[in-house]
Amino acid sequence: MKGVIVHGALLAIMLVYGYVTWTTEKPKKALTGEVVMWNRAESDLKAVEFATKDHTLRIERRGEGAGAYWWGIDTRTSKKLKPQE
Repeated sequence: MKGVIVHGALLAIMLVYGYVTWTTEKPKKALTGEVVMWNRAESDLKAVEFATKDHTLRIERRGEGAGAYWWGIDTRTSKKLKPQE
């Protein structure tokens, strides 16, 4: 009977150890640094546009020289259903 109790206790200990090992997330080293996305002058960029099937967002440069500024245009399109007669 002692053998059954010893094996049962070992099984319980190993089940707890396995559960803790399986569910513990190992800490990941944070990747930090700098990423160059655009290595040209700001004046070289004329417009940026993001479009989906029902939404368009456009940011464009307007004006000349020192008076230039960025202008945003947000356009949404939706289909209207025809009324049933």
